Amino acid sequence: MQQKNKKRKGGEILRKVVIKVIVGVVLFFVLLIGLLFGHKTVPEGYVGVKYQLGAIINTNVSTGWNWHVPFIQKIEIADIRQQEYLTDQAAYTRDIQTVERIQIKLTYSIDSSQIDYIVRNIGITNIESKLVVPQVASTLKNVISQYRAEEIMQYRSAIQEEVENQLTNSLSLNGINVASLSILEVDFDDAFERTIAEKVAAATMAQTRINETVIKEEEAKQLVIAAQAEADSAKIAAEAEAYAISVIQEQLSSSPQYTELQKILRWNGEFPQIMGDSINPFVMLEN
Repeated sequence: MQQKNKKRKGGEILRKVVIKVIVGVVLFFVLLIGLLFGHKTVPEGYVGVKYQLGAIINTNVSTGWNWHVPFIQKIEIADIRQQEYLTDQAAYTRDIQTVERIQIKLTYSIDSSQIDYIVRNIGITNIESKLVVPQVASTLKNVISQYRAEEIMQYRSAIQEEVENQLTNSLSLNGINVASLSILEVDFDDAFERTIAEKVAAATMAQTRINETVIKEEEAKQLVIAAQAEADSAKIAAEAEAYAISVIQEQLSSSPQYTELQKILRWNGEFPQIMGDSINPFVMLEN
């Protein structure tokens, strides 16, 4: 009986040891799996999105090491740094000319506050293919179609600004921030480019001639003004002289002594060599 009790106790101890070993092994493997698969590093410039059985439970997982339950939870990272999208597009102008190649560079970034919307409706990996690519193509073609072919080069900066403004508005509705847009190159058919260059040169020459004509007209106006001023001055001088003569004549007619005064004022202090009157003329001889 005692022997049976000892065997029973020995069996229970063994079972307990086995259970402990099994539990220990399970915990070890759980810990190992957790160490290997239960963490995710979110680097700087990224934001983490945590899922649990496919459902989003956190869209703002911070940078650094982050733990999650293996096989039940997972963390995906989204790049919120500025991205560059470079593309070549063709378009038609308002006068149905083909722009063979317009090279565009778009710099953009994900709005971290809109990560939840982007993940649920677009997908982090689909941002460029679903949003950026079609929006750039449609916006560029729409803007280019409003200009005639020879205006494309003339108003290039205005076109670039208009495309950037439209993309900023449309992409912001889907959680994308536009930093800048640049039109790097615009290529037409070689023959058409020569035609445009000739038209631009002719327009420049015509404007130069207009400017020269304006300058000559202004110079002519200045000459007329100067001549008029000179004539007015001569007229004033003549009027002044006429007035002076009239005053003198008035004085002569009203005062005979005025004549004698004028003689005295004009006398140089020398006597004439011949003097006389109507009765006894005489000659004064020098010694």
